[in-house]
Amino acid sequence: MKIPALLLAPLLLLFSLPSVAIDLINDEVRSRENPRALYSQVNENLHHLTGNESKAELSTLAMELGLSQAEMFHKLQLTLRLNMEPGVEISDRHPDNDALLNLLDTYANSRYQQAVTLMLKGRVQGRNKIQYQKAIAFYTQAQDLVRHEPGVQGLVLKYIIYDHLGSLNQLIRQYATALSHLKELQEVSIKLNNNYLRAHAEASLGVYYNKRRDQGRALEHFTQALRLANREPQPQLLAMMNFNLAKVHRDMQHWQDALTHAHDAAKGFELTGNYPYLSNTMTVIAMTYGEQENWHKAIDYYLNAHQIDVREGNRISQALNMHNLGEAYSKLADFANALTYLDSANQFFREKQLNHYLVYNEALLAEVNLDAGHFERALYHASESRNYAHAKKLLPEQIDAMMLQAAAYSAIGDKDKAFETQKAVIELKVLPGNKPQPTATEDGALSQQQLKLALSNRDIKIDQLTEKQRLQSRVVIGGAVVLVLLLISLLYLHQSRRQLKLETSKLMDELKQDCNTDHPGNRALMEALALRDTHATLILLELSEHVYPELAKGQYLACAEYRHQLSAIEEISSMRSFALTPGLMAVLVEGHYSDNALVAQLSERLKLPSLSAGIIPLPLLQTEEIVVEPEIQFETAQMALSAARSLPFDGKPRFVGLYPLDFAPSVIFAHPLYLKLDKSIQRGLIRVSCSGDKTAIQWPEFCQSASHED
Repeated sequence: MKIPALLLAPLLLLFSLPSVAIDLINDEVRSRENPRALYSQVNENLHHLTGNESKAELSTLAMELGLSQAEMFHKLQLTLRLNMEPGVEISDRHPDNDALLNLLDTYANSRYQQAVTLMLKGRVQGRNKIQYQKAIAFYTQAQDLVRHEPGVQGLVLKYIIYDHLGSLNQLIRQYATALSHLKELQEVSIKLNNNYLRAHAEASLGVYYNKRRDQGRALEHFTQALRLANREPQPQLLAMMNFNLAKVHRDMQHWQDALTHAHDAAKGFELTGNYPYLSNTMTVIAMTYGEQENWHKAIDYYLNAHQIDVREGNRISQALNMHNLGEAYSKLADFANALTYLDSANQFFREKQLNHYLVYNEALLAEVNLDAGHFERALYHASESRNYAHAKKLLPEQIDAMMLQAAAYSAIGDKDKAFETQKAVIELKVLPGNKPQPTATEDGALSQQQLKLALSNRDIKIDQLTEKQRLQSRVVIGGAVVLVLLLISLLYLHQSRRQLKLETSKLMDELKQDCNTDHPGNRALMEALALRDTHATLILLELSEHVYPELAKGQYLACAEYRHQLSAIEEISSMRSFALTPGLMAVLVEGHYSDNALVAQLSERLKLPSLSAGIIPLPLLQTEEIVVEPEIQFETAQMALSAARSLPFDGKPRFVGLYPLDFAPSVIFAHPLYLKLDKSIQRGLIRVSCSGDKTAIQWPEFCQSASHED
């Protein structure tokens, strides 16, 4: 019997996977356990690269090195990834990270390689540029590309992506999302069936639960991780296990166990040359002493960690240690040193826009300034912490900051403000939506363990049955597996496409909103103009007293006021408002009305006599068959507003309206628009209405010679 080629190809692929898997999994383990040695190996022969090579030149180099395209790509991506690993001394003989990314972009020729490149872009954003949101966006794109990637290479890439997404989401305090990714990491590690990678996945879950103060679960995962790690002892992995166990025992107040594990971890990290984690271990020891109120010893270890971070150039760890030093010195009432370290940390966090760290650093600055008697500074920092916590939707931290605000108000003698703030705290605490809800994760923990056991038993039985029947129907089983996987993939692809359409629709709606006010913006205006099917009036408003309000009042207050003005206009019947820029908005009115009446109504509603308005009727041409593009309509209103702004201010609103006559040709509404409108005004094709003397209008550049008569 002849085997169909369609079935034979997938079977051959299945039987050929183990040889590929060994290299990929081994490289992944080595990149984590001994990145310096692996870097020395893969970095060979790359000093010839300049970073500007074309795809053809890279292919030529691969042939000279005796590498296939896939092997050359793997070598390049591994080099870039190892460049960002702690303890690796980067060679100055090959291109920098951005240049290597460009090479990978150029050389990638498959969805898998494109996904690897996106993953590395995310790594560069998160590791080198400290842009966590951008990093997550790149990782998510890579995840979408590799979602259906078959074989071990897809599993290894998913393992890396889930690992990094789990860490990044914890940094920005998106804990539910982080847990989801870490569970995916655990599942992928089981499929890869490698003790090292499984141990790392279990340890990652332990780190998560320890941060969430669920030390029981954390200890369970760390114990499992240590059991797996001991099957194939590796010094770096064992050091990491001891490091994590030290943190758990510290949080459980098992001081001696915490210090024992921490010192064992420090020896391991020093042996492997992993100085960034050696610094973190010093910090754990310092915190352990701090929890015991032994602040002098804590400061000694914080300073040791700080020296390592300075030597390694790790700016984030330096700033975090300065925060810790500030806290330690404040406990000893050494407020001068405490404020020096905390201010330095604050400056770095602000430079890098690390707002999640600023929530806590600003709060600690407020607390120390209160203790030091600097009440005005304490109030400022408490307010900053409250703002950051509110923006991050961190309710407990927001309440803590408000309590510090109340204490500062009380200290400076403003009892009313102190009372108002305390009242706001009480109201915030009793809001129904702010009460903690039980998590389904905790309630279903036992069921999950039972399900995993059942699945494991089922897999064993299936393996036994498959072994007995292997000689009877090997080809048939292989074909059936392929067909089932294909069906599952098609169903999953259908669901993914449906979900993608929903997400795309949601994102398109968000794109139409102004980023500062969440109010319909320029895109929404263009859509409204394109879909308009009735007579209307378009008004561009400039609120003269409110040009550049963010400079005069600050971004927060300016946006709030702008949002209020837009909402006030929306309350007027038959009017819609659109946010353009602070101090400038568009209003779309159903029907045609007197210019004076419209402007007077808007001025009264906004309580602004100094506004300027550019007005045009819609449609601009009476011939229904001729459509004027929304961009042309908007630019025509811009010219009218420009003219209105040039009128002398006499205490009343200024406006200019442009009204094409019935016989005006459509050709006047084309680029260069201002020049053609200028000529049309001169020739009497456009009537000009004005709130003042038309001869006082100063037209834009193309309109300097325009007639000011109708």
